[in-house]
Amino acid sequence: MRLVGQLWSVFVKHFKNHIYLYFLCTLFTYIGIITGYMSTGSLSDIQRSELLNYINGFFQLFIDTDVSSSEVFTQSLINNFQIAFIIWILGATFICIPLILIVMGIRGFVFGFTLSFLVNNLQKNGIAFALLSLLPSNIFIIPGLIIMGVISINFSLYIFRNRSSGISNIFKDFIAYTLVMAAVFMIIVIGSLIEGYFSIYLIKVVIS
Repeated sequence: MRLVGQLWSVFVKHFKNHIYLYFLCTLFTYIGIITGYMSTGSLSDIQRSELLNYINGFFQLFIDTDVSSSEVFTQSLINNFQIAFIIWILGATFICIPLILIVMGIRGFVFGFTLSFLVNNLQKNGIAFALLSLLPSNIFIIPGLIIMGVISINFSLYIFRNRSSGISNIFKDFIAYTLVMAAVFMIIVIGSLIEGYFSIYLIKVVIS
């Protein structure tokens, strides 16, 4: 418990020192969510029908086969790692700060679009499915990605301010930056675990 308290104190201090970056990353994420949520209204009937067929096929897969929780966890982890890896690598250069924000927006867009499509097209079942399959894991995944985005942008700014300090010093800081990003990624791993072993069980209950 003491360790948790110390980590929380470190995070609170970090949050206060970089509150403007947290606001920026959160803003782009939620702009993406809102845009994704509203964009489903522009789908044509053919596109909507194709997506519904895909979702129905997804539901049928759960009915006909025994979906492995470990496979769902692994796939979720791979998908989230790819996004986290992009954010991490973009943090190594100052000129890629706008791209980090764009990645945050795209991730928000995907979440908003999926949530909107389920709710608007599957009605009560869609709401239940969204609440059980999307929200529990994303309570960890989205904040985790926002924290990684802030750290990445902050490191990019650090590189720009200290670009004349020498490659060896920056390399040491890059190692520290990588370790911190890996530690924050554990938050996302928790989200993937929930998606693979908790949400997957609830999805089976809803579908049945």
